[in-house]
Order: sequence, then C-alpha cells, then structure tokens
Amino acid sequence: MKNRVTLKNRTSKDHSEQADLVGGVSLFELANVLLNRRRFIAWTVGCVLLLAAVILILTPNQYTSSASILPTGSTDRLAGLKSLAGLGNLVSVDENSSDMFPVILRSRQLKQRLLDASYTYAYKDETVTTTLTEYLDQGDPDKLLDALGSITRISTDKKTGVTHVSVETDFPGLSQRVLQRYLAELEDFNLNHRRSKGKDNSEYLERELVERKGELAKAENKLESFQLANQDWQMTGSPEVLKELTRLRRHVQIKTSVCLLMEKEYEMARLDAQKDVPVVSVLDAPSQPSVKSGPYRATTLAVTAMATLFISLLLVIMHAGITGALSGSRREDYEGFREDLAEMFPKTSRVVSRAKKQEAVGV
Repeated sequence: MKNRVTLKNRTSKDHSEQADLVGGVSLFELANVLLNRRRFIAWTVGCVLLLAAVILILTPNQYTSSASILPTGSTDRLAGLKSLAGLGNLVSVDENSSDMFPVILRSRQLKQRLLDASYTYAYKDETVTTTLTEYLDQGDPDKLLDALGSITRISTDKKTGVTHVSVETDFPGLSQRVLQRYLAELEDFNLNHRRSKGKDNSEYLERELVERKGELAKAENKLESFQLANQDWQMTGSPEVLKELTRLRRHVQIKTSVCLLMEKEYEMARLDAQKDVPVVSVLDAPSQPSVKSGPYRATTLAVTAMATLFISLLLVIMHAGITGALSGSRREDYEGFREDLAEMFPKTSRVVSRAKKQEAVGV
C-alpha cells in the first residue's frame, strides 16, 4: 500500500514538473527570460512597425471604379448543377449571350486597344492626359498586359448573370476613364467584330444575291438581243423563233423569282443579325470614386504589430529552450529528443549523419 502511494505521488510530481516545463524551460524561467529580453522584443516590434509605416506612407492611395452589366441572351439555368455533377462538358453557352463578356474583356486584343488609347482626367484642379503604357511603366509588352490585368477585376454572378467590372489606379479620374473605355471597346467588338449565325447568313445571302442578280441581268440582255435580232417576232410564225423566245422568257422569269426570294431572305437575315448582337446593357455606369479602396494603413500596422510580437516571443522562447537543452542540466533531455527525432525520421537522420561525416573527413 505504501509503495502504491509513493508511486502515485511520484507520478503526480512528474506530471507537475512536465506541466511546468516548456521546451526544457520552466514557466518561471520563461517569464524571467521574456522580461530580460523585453528590449529585444520592443526593438524588433518597433523597427518592423517603423519600416511598415514608411512603406505604407510611400504607397499611394488606390481608387476603384466599378460597373455592372446586365445579362443578355439565353443562359443554361442548370449550368451550376451540371458542373457540380461533373458534367461540365455538357454545359451549353449561347454564343450570342453575355456569358462571353468576361472572355472578351480579358482578351489580348481588347487590352491592346486600351493600352494604345489616351485618357484625359482631372486631378487637383489640373487636366492630365496620359496613356496606360506611361502609367503602368512597363517596357515589356507581356508584362504590360499582365500589369493591366492586375488593376482590373472581372467577375460574373452565377445566380443573376450580372457581370461586374472594376479598375483600380492611383487616380479616381483615371480609374473611371479606363473603365469607360473597357465598356466602349466591348460595345464596339459586339457591333463590328463579333461573329454570329445571323450575321454569317446575312453575308452569305448578300454574296449570293449579287451573283443571282448578275445572272438575271445576263438573261435579260440575252432576251433583249434575241428580240432585236428578230424584230418581227410578234408577227412571225416560225416555230424555232417562238420556241427560243419562250425559252428565254422562261429563263428570265425563273431568275427573277430566285432573285425576289433571295432578296426577301436577305432582308430577314439582316434583321436576325441585328437581333443576334448582344447589347451591352450597363446597370451601374462607371463612377468616379471619392473614397480610397486602399491601403488600410491602421489595420495593416495593427496586424503587423501583432504578428511581429508573436514571432519575437516565439524566437525568444525557442532560443531559451535550445540554450537550456544544450546546457549540462538539460543535456540528457536534448539527447533523448534527438533520438526520438531519429526514430520518427530515419531517412533524414541518416542523410544528416552522412553529411556530418563527409564534413569531418573533408576538414
């Protein structure tokens, strides 16, 4: 019974000692270490905060102009469910809907037009004219396109289909002008460069109509030439003349009917082509921001101070633990810790041992 009590007391004592130890250093020793290293902690936090404050002061304010575009055309309402079910290849996208707006806005062709354009805006009671090439200050064309993409945000709401576009620069007026140019280039692409089935049909029928009108003109000229060569065709009783005249008239009549039908189809195709063009319906026009979108200096400094303080305390605790482990009183604990690590990571331990032997041989 006495041995059990002794064993129980010894076990509780060992747990108490382990609870009072953190990395080989007791809590009282740890508190003493932190107090002794308070100047190091304070200087570290102060220097990092000073550096962060200088960087934040030198960082100019950022201003974001945003706009929203309403969806047009038909959309697949089950697109989200199909994607979740792994049937993304079955999602149908209407080529004439606004689903292609983000792709067009991110295209290299449209970005290049924005880079080539000039922008005039007001800043501090002055009128400034500049280009994005000058503002972004990049010599490489690819880096210039990447820089333009970094100041642009394009997203689409999956539920409503509304496309959100925003541009962030150092100047409110410049952000607004660049975003307005984005929307203008999108509208120009839809009207003048975007292909559609209706437009393709219209162009095809236009070419065919020109060709059929040419054939009709040739048939009419041939009939006219035959009538001039046989001016008495109204009074003649020659079967050959009447037969040829009937054939030529029938040919002209057929060509005329074909031209009338194709002209009708051509007009219908032109109307379909106009309906196929997706209209850029702007819900929220690009606004000139009056409040900065960043940087948030106070929040950044607070987060930096907390992170630096935590890292400083951690470094002090690790230094105290390693120092205690390497000292004579904690040497056995340190060796036991190394053996445990070697058992947990045998391959790494062998590599480290081999490297140390090579260094010793080299020395």
